[in-house]
Amino acid sequence: MKLTSAQIVAFSVTAVVLVTAGIGAYMAGSPSKVRAVTIDNRRVQDLQQIANAMEDYYRVEKKIPDSLETLKMTRNVYVSSIVDQETQKLYEYTVKDKLKYELCAAFTLSNLPDSGNPKTGATPYYNSYYYGNYGNDFWNHEAGRTCFDLEVHPEPAQPGALPVPVPPLK
Repeated sequence: MKLTSAQIVAFSVTAVVLVTAGIGAYMAGSPSKVRAVTIDNRRVQDLQQIANAMEDYYRVEKKIPDSLETLKMTRNVYVSSIVDQETQKLYEYTVKDKLKYELCAAFTLSNLPDSGNPKTGATPYYNSYYYGNYGNDFWNHEAGRTCFDLEVHPEPAQPGALPVPVPPLK
């Protein structure tokens, strides 16, 4: 059976499309992994937003809230979610002292550079004076429960000023 030029072109185009689709699927990962990354990104975004709302709360109340529920119910302080959308459990919040607190979440995947998983972390559109400028590394996390030590700033930040994250305990 001799192939015509049209058949050869058709087979070539089909092969290129299939190879391209295969490479794309490989690079994107399995649907479950893509979903896990999406959910972990949402968790990071929620924690970032809570951290920003803490600054707003402190400026109004001159203290940090006793609970995330108090934060969420406060007028003029916006938090879209204090609940993990997958588990429907509250994010963990612990007051450490007058200015310091801890936020914890349970992540599905690690996003550390050597994990081989896609980078999650600070999102490009999230930019507050306080936490948007920490950069992606501040929000790096292992798979499982990860906590972030944070601190409110009594004085409003000047535009362009970068705060220093609370160093991890050793």
